[in-house]
Amino acid sequence: MRQVAVTDPVALAKAGDYADAFEARLAEPDQRTPEEWVRDGLADSPPAVKRIVRLLGFRPGDGQPGQISGLRIVESTAEVVRLETSLRLLRVVMVGRRLDPTRRTLTTVLFFHRPVLARLVWRLIAPRHRRTAMRIVAGGVQSG
Repeated sequence: MRQVAVTDPVALAKAGDYADAFEARLAEPDQRTPEEWVRDGLADSPPAVKRIVRLLGFRPGDGQPGQISGLRIVESTAEVVRLETSLRLLRVVMVGRRLDPTRRTLTTVLFFHRPVLARLVWRLIAPRHRRTAMRIVAGGVQSG
């Protein structure tokens, strides 16, 4: 897994206050949809990450139809999943994209509702986010 330039068309459609993207090149083909590997990756998040997202206002509702870990499924196809949520400080857009059977990306875009406070909070949690995003894009498959 590695961090890459943000090139996803959904992420580039409207400029956010923060964006990052991570890519995984898989050792063997994976036929799961982006929704499936994102769901697996989010479910496998460490307890500390789950506590942080609850503090931010995420209300995990994975059992709810149309949601993954408190994020609303806006689009889900064999090639892409787009998740969104709006919290007190920011709006989150995540895009999982299957580029081919052995390559996938996860892009996160943030839109700050309260820019000064959101930037301060984000500065504190961004390193944990990047580690977690790399785990999510791996989605339970060993990368090559």
